[in-house]
Amino acid sequence: MSQMKPHEESTEIVISIAGMHCAGCAGRIDRTLSQLDGAQDVAVSFATQEARLRISPSRLAVDTVLSTIDRLGFQGTYTAPEDAKDLLGAHFDAIDRTEDKQRQQRIHRLWLAIALSLPLFVIAMLGDMTHLLGPFPTSEWAGRKPFHMLQWLLATPVQFVAGWPFISGAARALRQRSADMDTLVALGTLAAWTYSSAITWWPTLATEPAHVYFESGAVIITLVLLGRVLEGNARRKTQGALRGLLQLQPTLAHRIDAATGAEVDTPPDRLQLGDCVRVRPGERVPVDAVIIEGRSEIDTAMMTGEPLPKPVTVGDEVLAGTVNHAGAFVAQASRVGAHTLLARIITQVRNAQASRAPIQRTADRVAARFVPVVLVVALLTLIAWLAFGPQPQTAYALTAALAVLIIACPCALGLATPAAIVVGTGVGARHGLLFANAEALERLQRCDTVILDKTGTLTEGRPQVTQALWTPELHPQPSLALAVAVESASEHPLARALRDHGQRLGVEPLPVDDFAALPGQGVSGQVAGRQVRVGTLAWLAPAAPPPPELLAARDQAHALGQSLVWVEIDGAIAGIIAFADQLTATAPAAVAALRALDKRIIMATGDHRAAADTIAAASGIDAVHASQSPHDKAALVQHLKAQGRLVAMVGDGINDAPALALADVGIAMGHGADLAMGTAGLTLVRSDLSALVDALRLSTRTMQIIRQNLFFAFIYNICAIPVAAGLLFPLTGHLLSPMIAAAAMAASSLSVLGNALRLRRFAPYGKDIQASGIALASAREPS
Repeated sequence: MSQMKPHEESTEIVISIAGMHCAGCAGRIDRTLSQLDGAQDVAVSFATQEARLRISPSRLAVDTVLSTIDRLGFQGTYTAPEDAKDLLGAHFDAIDRTEDKQRQQRIHRLWLAIALSLPLFVIAMLGDMTHLLGPFPTSEWAGRKPFHMLQWLLATPVQFVAGWPFISGAARALRQRSADMDTLVALGTLAAWTYSSAITWWPTLATEPAHVYFESGAVIITLVLLGRVLEGNARRKTQGALRGLLQLQPTLAHRIDAATGAEVDTPPDRLQLGDCVRVRPGERVPVDAVIIEGRSEIDTAMMTGEPLPKPVTVGDEVLAGTVNHAGAFVAQASRVGAHTLLARIITQVRNAQASRAPIQRTADRVAARFVPVVLVVALLTLIAWLAFGPQPQTAYALTAALAVLIIACPCALGLATPAAIVVGTGVGARHGLLFANAEALERLQRCDTVILDKTGTLTEGRPQVTQALWTPELHPQPSLALAVAVESASEHPLARALRDHGQRLGVEPLPVDDFAALPGQGVSGQVAGRQVRVGTLAWLAPAAPPPPELLAARDQAHALGQSLVWVEIDGAIAGIIAFADQLTATAPAAVAALRALDKRIIMATGDHRAAADTIAAASGIDAVHASQSPHDKAALVQHLKAQGRLVAMVGDGINDAPALALADVGIAMGHGADLAMGTAGLTLVRSDLSALVDALRLSTRTMQIIRQNLFFAFIYNICAIPVAAGLLFPLTGHLLSPMIAAAAMAASSLSVLGNALRLRRFAPYGKDIQASGIALASAREPS
């Protein structure tokens, strides 16, 4: 693989590839593209039917990549989209068009093979039983030559018409000096046809009683074609979740013209920030937006896994792709195109499905050497039977060698991991579990320690101001306006709560200059000519201690387990603001479920000790690290990793980003800051701690399926190849029929895909936790 020069610009491209029918095809494309000058990080996936690579535009053009793929005998399609939906839609359109055409060709070839192979098989069986029918008048008829000729007439179209894809595929592989599944099938069936044809037309070539193998080659081609048709259908099902997400995007939006107030139907991808749209009952929300008029109930089940419709009203956010259940409403677009949550989910799921899990590396190494090894084993089998086998030696040698070529299955090895990854990540997305890559999916089930942030993770993340107290010489309203102003540019939950509090009191927003934020400490800025800072007392470090009344308010807030911030104006402490945030209804049950999975639970929060202990006691956590700065959280992660623990870190804010990046698996709550989600290996879209329980269970289940697939694929080939070579002949006196070998080979790939598809039955345990949390929350409400 070529290396990029320092600071050389590179672009990631994704190319849809049609025509791959086994993992060997993907491996050949991968190796060839990796040798191109200007290509880096090449990853070709048979499961997702695409190639993902970084190229240096100055050294490698996209057209060169496409022509290289075409030269290998596959069809590459590149689309430069404007958004993620177009990208995925173009990918599936390109794949579906080519695969539908190839599927029809396979089906036609399959029916031809069946129509000719059935009578061929019957004739071959009758020919083998002529000794039961009594003597025939001529030695030529008794030698069954007419049967051989009839078999040749039936087998030849099967070999060169129905089986042409195997021959052409093997020829392409040979030109690239490689070998794949086509090589094994073509070599085996051509060897059987060539030998049988020679015996049929030149019977004197046989040095022993002649036996032909026309029916073996024809039935092998028929079974392999049947296996590929079924495998294509099964592989398409593995991407059902991703296709389902794509179908969530509505095709029409009712935009309200700002000038006339009239409704104009327009495609959602043409909407711009600030556009207002009307959503009627039963319709999908076209973009991420904030309701400005009306109320309704929104069904988010397909995107977040939420079991019940969510009531929404003015000021609430609704997401693209969710379904409006009840009333009509008007919403203002807040995110459009590739920036909507649905588009980001689609992009991330696709990236995850195209990535490779560490466990796949062993299978890839074996698969790369698999076909050459099988060819050597088949040749050695042929030589051994010719040299040491009993009479008829040639018949035994050809049967054994053909069975070895046909029964070997690199496809099962190549599909074992990616098929499960594709289904697992797709199922996860359907339930609001967004894995960034296959490595995160694999690592999560091995994590033994879970660090939880408090605000927005264990608590609702929607704190409210309970008290704002100012020094006697300051007027409350102007002082609050200064504090609200500097918090207006922050994404922290406490900042949002303070802004909402100011809005309720009618505080006019003021412009801010020189805004700065220090994660975990506070924010500062120039407002109306005054220097304002809001944050922790330790960060402000005032020259004089705060007034007694503020210290008393602090002690009272601590006793109630509330969070607080200090306000400094022009270098002097001006006031204190206290916040209360409620524990989520599902947190205690989720923590208990995590303990049941043998996970060590730790809370790490920037809040003070009293507030942290209050939430920890209510949720059942006994290990608490309070007053943690972003650096402290990152240091805690490093300390635990140094002890040999595998750490999952859960957070939602910018102050959590360093720890999320350092953890073995960073987990971001979906309502959190973009930076937190950008550094996380897993995003919990439904922002509920019960989703983490589901993610751990899904990770564990997916890895179980992968291990089962790899075990089956390895054991199948380890056992099947020696049996095909004749290992059991001394015990049974029989060799394995090449036709049975073909059936076993087709069944091995289908069994791996079928096992992976069992993941689609994954049932989130979190729904039970959510249901109990909803009941608990209802019980808390006053009647």
